[in-house]
Amino acid sequence: FVRHYYETFETNKPGLAALYDESAMLTFNGDNFLGPSNIVAKYTNFPYKTVRHRMTTVDNQPIKAGKSNVVVVVGELMTESGNVGFTQVFTLFVKGGTADWIILNDILRLAV
Repeated sequence: FVRHYYETFETNKPGLAALYDESAMLTFNGDNFLGPSNIVAKYTNFPYKTVRHRMTTVDNQPIKAGKSNVVVVVGELMTESGNVGFTQVFTLFVKGGTADWIILNDILRLAV
Protein backbone atom coordinates (compact mmCIF):
# COMPACT_ATOMS: atom_id res chain seq x y z
CA PHE A 1 0.00 0.00 0.00
CA VAL A 2 2.64 2.54 1.04
CA ARG A 3 4.63 2.21 -2.18
CA HIS A 4 1.43 2.71 -4.23
CA TYR A 5 0.49 5.73 -2.10
CA TYR A 6 3.84 7.48 -2.63
CA GLU A 7 3.91 6.69 -6.36
CA THR A 8 0.45 8.27 -6.64
CA PHE A 9 1.59 11.28 -4.58
CA GLU A 10 4.58 11.79 -6.87
CA THR A 11 2.80 11.33 -10.21
CA ASN A 12 -0.93 12.02 -9.76
CA LYS A 13 -1.88 13.93 -6.60
CA PRO A 14 -5.60 14.15 -7.57
CA GLY A 15 -5.59 10.33 -7.68
CA LEU A 16 -4.95 10.29 -3.92
CA ALA A 17 -8.63 11.11 -3.32
CA ALA A 18 -9.61 7.53 -4.15
CA LEU A 19 -7.36 6.24 -1.36
CA TYR A 20 -9.11 8.22 1.40
CA ASP A 21 -12.39 7.52 3.18
CA GLU A 22 -14.99 10.32 3.02
CA SER A 23 -14.45 10.94 6.75
CA ALA A 24 -10.64 10.80 6.55
CA MET A 25 -8.51 13.39 8.30
CA LEU A 26 -5.00 14.61 7.52
CA THR A 27 -2.91 16.33 10.16
CA PHE A 28 -0.05 18.07 8.36
CA ASN A 29 2.50 19.66 10.70
CA GLY A 30 -0.28 20.30 13.22
CA ASP A 31 -2.97 21.58 10.81
CA ASN A 32 -6.07 19.44 10.21
CA PHE A 33 -7.80 18.80 6.87
CA LEU A 34 -11.05 16.81 6.72
CA GLY A 35 -12.22 14.80 3.71
CA PRO A 36 -10.50 13.69 0.51
CA SER A 37 -11.02 16.96 -1.38
CA ASN A 38 -9.41 19.07 1.38
CA ILE A 39 -6.57 16.56 1.77
CA VAL A 40 -5.82 16.53 -1.96
CA ALA A 41 -6.00 20.35 -2.04
CA LYS A 42 -3.38 20.50 0.74
CA TYR A 43 -1.10 18.02 -1.01
CA THR A 44 -1.58 19.78 -4.36
CA ASN A 45 -0.30 22.96 -2.68
CA PHE A 46 2.56 21.10 -1.01
CA PRO A 47 5.54 23.32 -0.03
CA TYR A 48 7.69 21.61 -2.70
CA LYS A 49 6.90 21.23 -6.42
CA THR A 50 9.06 18.17 -7.01
CA VAL A 51 8.91 15.40 -4.41
CA ARG A 52 10.31 11.88 -4.32
CA HIS A 53 9.88 9.71 -1.23
CA ARG A 54 12.71 7.62 0.15
CA MET A 55 11.40 5.30 2.84
CA THR A 56 13.90 4.42 5.57
CA THR A 57 11.56 2.28 7.68
CA VAL A 58 7.98 1.08 7.37
CA ASP A 59 6.37 -0.52 10.42
CA ASN A 60 2.80 -1.72 10.71
CA GLN A 61 0.56 -3.47 13.17
CA PRO A 62 -2.84 -5.06 12.60
CA ILE A 63 -5.87 -3.74 14.48
CA LYS A 64 -8.99 -5.86 15.04
CA ALA A 65 -7.88 -9.12 13.44
CA GLY A 66 -6.45 -7.62 10.29
CA LYS A 67 -9.42 -5.44 9.31
CA SER A 68 -7.37 -2.33 10.09
CA ASN A 69 -3.70 -1.44 10.23
CA VAL A 70 -1.61 1.32 11.66
CA VAL A 71 1.42 2.10 9.49
CA VAL A 72 4.39 4.29 10.45
CA VAL A 73 6.78 5.49 7.74
CA VAL A 74 10.06 7.31 8.40
CA GLY A 75 12.07 8.63 5.50
CA GLU A 76 13.21 11.57 3.42
CA LEU A 77 11.51 13.74 0.86
CA MET A 78 13.88 14.52 -1.98
CA THR A 79 12.87 17.98 -3.22
CA GLU A 80 14.19 20.74 -5.44
CA SER A 81 15.31 22.51 -2.24
CA GLY A 82 17.16 19.51 -0.80
CA ASN A 83 16.18 16.56 1.35
CA VAL A 84 13.71 16.87 4.22
CA GLY A 85 13.06 14.18 6.81
CA PHE A 86 9.50 13.07 7.44
CA THR A 87 7.40 10.78 9.59
CA GLN A 88 3.97 9.69 8.39
CA VAL A 89 1.38 7.59 10.20
CA PHE A 90 -1.63 6.02 8.49
CA THR A 91 -4.65 4.24 9.94
CA LEU A 92 -5.94 1.96 7.19
CA PHE A 93 -9.05 -0.18 7.03
CA VAL A 94 -10.70 -2.55 4.59
CA LYS A 95 -13.89 -0.93 3.34
CA GLY A 96 -16.90 -3.15 2.71
CA GLY A 97 -16.25 -6.55 1.20
CA THR A 98 -13.26 -5.41 -0.85
CA ALA A 99 -9.61 -6.20 -0.26
CA ASP A 100 -8.64 -2.55 -0.84
CA TRP A 101 -7.09 -0.54 1.97
CA ILE A 102 -8.63 2.89 2.60
CA ILE A 103 -7.03 5.67 4.66
CA LEU A 104 -8.97 6.88 7.67
CA ASN A 105 -6.18 8.90 9.35
CA ASP A 106 -3.01 10.42 7.90
CA ILE A 107 -0.54 12.28 10.10
CA LEU A 108 2.47 13.83 8.36
CA ARG A 109 5.25 15.70 10.13
CA LEU A 110 8.16 17.24 8.24
CA ALA A 111 11.47 17.56 10.08
CA VAL A 112 12.11 21.20 9.22
